[in-house]
Amino acid sequence: MVHRQPHPCAPPNARPFANPQFAGGQIASRDDSCRYAFPRRPTVRPERAVTAEQRTRVRPIAVTKPQAAAALSMSIDSFERYVQPDLRVIRRGRLRLFTVTELERWANENAQRTLP
Repeated sequence: MVHRQPHPCAPPNARPFANPQFAGGQIASRDDSCRYAFPRRPTVRPERAVTAEQRTRVRPIAVTKPQAAAALSMSIDSFERYVQPDLRVIRRGRLRLFTVTELERWANENAQRTLP
């Protein structure tokens, strides 16, 4: 077993940098030789490049039940009771989707004028 001394600028109680990638105490690269001589930079996540396509928001064609209820500013229970029976629904397995145009149609048909 090869014992290495701590770097001269390391605190007195510091132990040598031990890394399993060093075979037999040999240093694999100069950058990994000592954590005090070559401090590691904190890992920084690179900023994701955002393309023009990603910046444009896509208007959904169909939404789930909680999204449809939120779009009409009502609870899911009220949506199921008062709105859902009047709407056409897209069924795919357990997934139920409501088209935005269908929600808009229901809102226009059920809107009433308020009295002045």
